[in-house]
Amino acid sequence: MKSIAAKIAKERKLPSSEYPDVIREPDMWDRARKIAQGYEDMKHDPFDPRVKRAYDALISETMDQYKALEGTGAKFEFLKPGGFAVIEVPAGPELFDDYDRQLQHFRRYTLQNICSVVEHAGLVVERRNYLGALIYPAFYLAKKLSRRRPKSASQREEHVAKAIGATSRFNAVGHAIMALEGVMSGAIEFPRGIRCVVTARKPS
Repeated sequence: MKSIAAKIAKERKLPSSEYPDVIREPDMWDRARKIAQGYEDMKHDPFDPRVKRAYDALISETMDQYKALEGTGAKFEFLKPGGFAVIEVPAGPELFDDYDRQLQHFRRYTLQNICSVVEHAGLVVERRNYLGALIYPAFYLAKKLSRRRPKSASQREEHVAKAIGATSRFNAVGHAIMALEGVMSGAIEFPRGIRCVVTARKPS
């Protein structure tokens, strides 16, 4: 691993150092605290170009490192035998609209669809249900209205930003509805919802 890290650093003309040497640098912890605080203080705005560039850079860097490790012949298991994965995806293929395109969703699923994908990957479905079932009627109407009114790219961006803001201001009634749904989901499988949630296990 050290040799791979040194190779990446050399290719990118970055300083290379053993980890213990790095963490002993006097200003390293102070710099880390400032970066963490910067994220805490950042305004929640997923459409800010700086935020988009930061995520693009993070994804690119992560993929480059993964490919470099994979290129050495190293094998990775993201879920150990007997381990569990909780998978949550958008639900309702018939409701795909501009909101989904703006969020770069590629599709919406039915519960059966996503379970088939999970099982095809060799996992065992332990639990499955829809999330947001009790608020689904309002969600359905909003989606249908949205599909009747196509929007430009800038309008889509504004619409999604407002929708995200509204979600973050979920009121006491909304929390009560979701709490009730949480209790009900232990006893029944809902026929519809705004998201699919599947708990799957990798066989031992």
